[in-house]
Amino acid sequence: MKWITYRGKRIYAYSDTHGKHHILPANADVIICAGDIGLYTEEDAAAYMKILGECPCPIIFFIPGNHDLFFDIEPERAMRLLPPNVYLLDGAYIYGGICFYGLPAVPWLHTEVILPAGIDILVTHGAPKGYLDEGRGCPLLTQAIQENPPQLHIFGHIHSAYGEHQDDKLSIRFINVSCYELLSS
Repeated sequence: MKWITYRGKRIYAYSDTHGKHHILPANADVIICAGDIGLYTEEDAAAYMKILGECPCPIIFFIPGNHDLFFDIEPERAMRLLPPNVYLLDGAYIYGGICFYGLPAVPWLHTEVILPAGIDILVTHGAPKGYLDEGRGCPLLTQAIQENPPQLHIFGHIHSAYGEHQDDKLSIRFINVSCYELLSS
């Protein structure tokens, strides 16, 4: 769980709750959920989407993780469960003058991708190789980021690598928002 201020917006980002849901803040301008909530079944997905729909935040971006299987198995049915304030981030979405971009690195990319120019905040579930990943990140994701860097990259998946890293060479702030170990302690 991490508070991030970007261009005057208060962004609350988290991932990897694995069924240990927590209270979402009422005072966020944007909430980002970077996956692994534990949405294995339609019932799991419906219950969690109800929680998100009751949150007063005007927009919530959601990226499914590798433990959110209902979104892989039944994508059309999963999309119908999204409340009006929840946006499944797959590609670009501009909100409040900020370009959010979701990429389905769950947890790795399987083909090379090219990120478009002008991304403010990249959101993936999986970590890029070499950044808060304990050596288990995706090299194709790192390559895409190096070729066209966003300002921020928010991700999770690697529970024990929670934290931030500023890469001054690329001018990117990497933020691993996995809260599994925080919720487990």
